[in-house]
Amino acid sequence: MNRERLHPVIDHRLARIAKSLPQAPPWYEPWLGLGPQSTEQERLLVCQAIRNSGTLPADAGYFLVSRILQNMAIDAVSQLADGLQTMNQREWCRTTDRILAKMMDKANELEMAQLFRADPLEHARRVEAGRRFFFGEDEEESPTDSGWLKGFVRMISSSLMTDETTRKLGVRYQEEHGYWRITVYPLPDKAARETIESSAVPPGFAWDIGNLQSVFDCIEGLGWYAVPAELTESPYVWIDGEFQGHEVFLRLLPGEPDQVERGEKCEVG
Repeated sequence: MNRERLHPVIDHRLARIAKSLPQAPPWYEPWLGLGPQSTEQERLLVCQAIRNSGTLPADAGYFLVSRILQNMAIDAVSQLADGLQTMNQREWCRTTDRILAKMMDKANELEMAQLFRADPLEHARRVEAGRRFFFGEDEEESPTDSGWLKGFVRMISSSLMTDETTRKLGVRYQEEHGYWRITVYPLPDKAARETIESSAVPPGFAWDIGNLQSVFDCIEGLGWYAVPAELTESPYVWIDGEFQGHEVFLRLLPGEPDQVERGEKCEVG
């Protein structure tokens, strides 16, 4: 019982569940046979068997299967030769999500794949509920208060040079495990927007990148994503760094994006 099969905490919980039953569940022997030499595909089959047996709460079984598929997707992304798909944290996450959805299809997890694509927030809720079944509550929750964002946006706005039609900034953000992904774009006023839509001529603007860098306490990376992998995406400038104790991935767009991404909240600054 000292051998790790899925995860020490998960294995301990599964052993207790198996011991509490009148007889060994059908997944017990396959799970017992897992070890360091086992492949992720073998672990996936065992997790599907555990989930399908009904000996765990539905969200716990959902978490086990999702966790293995997530690990497989991360391994697949690490082997990609195309650096364009993984050049920064945002693109790495998007590429992982695309591969993960395809792996769900391949594993015949069609219900999970549908939920992941159509309602990613509910998918994340189920995964988190299942994680807590095994691991319990986090000892320290990540700070999710977005009050500091207003000051951050005010500071970076001083680096924006634009004409008089743009007086506001659109802001979209999401926080995950203490890491903030923030998208900012110039937002023309209503009259200017109607003119832009009728003439198809965007307002002129520019970002002073040198001044923008000075807002951050430290910078891990920055660049210009000039040719997006998806045709519907817009080019953007990005900065990955730290601001007043917050890990931030800042994305600067030329205009308002067409879609709200998974988990994003929208504000006007």
